Amino acid sequence: MKVLLINLPRVGGFPVVREERFEHKDFEMVQPPLGLLYCASMLRQAGHETALIDANALDLPAAEVGARAAAFRPDIIFARAAFDAQDADAAVLAGLKAAVPGVKVLTRNKILSDVPALRDAFLARHSHIDYFLLMEPESVIAAVCEALAGGRRPPAAAWLEGGKVVEGAPAEAPGQLDDFPFPAYDLLETMAPYKTSLFGPVYTLVLSSRGCPFQCSFCAYCRTKYRERSAENVVAELKWLKETIGLKNFVFFDDTISLRRDRTLKIFELMRQSGLGLKFGICTRVDLIDEEMVLAAKAAGCEELGFGVESGSQKILDIAKKGIKLDQVREAFRLCKKHKIKSIASVILGLPGETEETVRETFRFIKEIDPYYCQYAIAVPFPNTEVYRYYDERGLILTRDWTKYNPLEVTPVFRTEALSAERLAELKRQGYIKFLLRPSFILSKIEPLNLLWNIKGFLMYAHRLAGLLLGGRKYVR
Repeated sequence: MKVLLINLPRVGGFPVVREERFEHKDFEMVQPPLGLLYCASMLRQAGHETALIDANALDLPAAEVGARAAAFRPDIIFARAAFDAQDADAAVLAGLKAAVPGVKVLTRNKILSDVPALRDAFLARHSHIDYFLLMEPESVIAAVCEALAGGRRPPAAAWLEGGKVVEGAPAEAPGQLDDFPFPAYDLLETMAPYKTSLFGPVYTLVLSSRGCPFQCSFCAYCRTKYRERSAENVVAELKWLKETIGLKNFVFFDDTISLRRDRTLKIFELMRQSGLGLKFGICTRVDLIDEEMVLAAKAAGCEELGFGVESGSQKILDIAKKGIKLDQVREAFRLCKKHKIKSIASVILGLPGETEETVRETFRFIKEIDPYYCQYAIAVPFPNTEVYRYYDERGLILTRDWTKYNPLEVTPVFRTEALSAERLAELKRQGYIKFLLRPSFILSKIEPLNLLWNIKGFLMYAHRLAGLLLGGRKYVR
């Protein structure tokens, strides 16, 4: 069969990340569609003719995507939908269905999949969508296409039938990650658009493991089975990426790369021995890092370590089931500073129990640990989380307009018992201003031997600060 994979267009001018562990609009990062690249490799391995359009990266309008789809004339189109752009994405899929007569349209969104009532309502609103995948697409896409090619009901999918949603048979459990073929980067037109604020081209994402077994009450992607690749397989991919696409920078896109310490240390050691000279960033938990791991990461080329700090109040951390202590946070950031790795603190305001005083505790704590950068977000009560149930049961959810359920939104979709939505938004703004105006923050960004970095950093800094001081920015990172 001919299968077309599409990373759908941007929404409202914003890039969108549509992955199994992150599926919403972003502010400035343009990420490669890693899940679709894996799907393409799986489909090719199964003998299907496969093409890919990354409309998000190329900033293509829907009409251009439709024209390209019509030219390819696929039997099947698969595209993920972002949670906060689900209806906008579905509208593009409707246009594609009209542009390619007879095509079967498939989609997937993890949060909708976790809440069957929302999934069913989505399918009812968008009857042009033929099938909704119920599990990680990379593991099931080939089996689904094989079933459709044979005129059979696909496994691990839901669809409308007689006005009701029915589900296909369960699919086989996902295979070993080492058995997955490497992502099909040759299907991308160019690597130029992919970047973050730290890493420019040639840049991509690398998954060394999948899933997160932790219980954080605010997370839409935790409580998932942990699976990992061998260290040898990960480093083999890195060598292949350098040879095939000229890779220079990447981010490990794992939920918790350091969950199994010995494997992570082996990855870093093999990277060091390989002499690849790649620069990379990782995100992990403060209770899964120590000095040996920081040193190993540094020797392998790590330039950025991100941590979910969430709050500077131990009370809030405990209520959120984060499972960390503030002293562990202090130690993680001390080690990063000692070994000159850029540390990123991710903070969530508005978790259950939040008050004006706990927010002030967080501001003081961020000043104390002095990260390279701090990203403040207001909690998003995604409907598959404990936080959603907490605020819903207390009548504190202010809207169920899912387009507003984005961590970078300025205006919260809820209030706490102690803080209004407007006050939460103002406290977030204050947190950023306090952080960005510190002399130590400004001085830490100056690199004496890198004029281009300094100019780029100053312009980015001025842009963000102006947005915060002047107001009116819809999204703030």
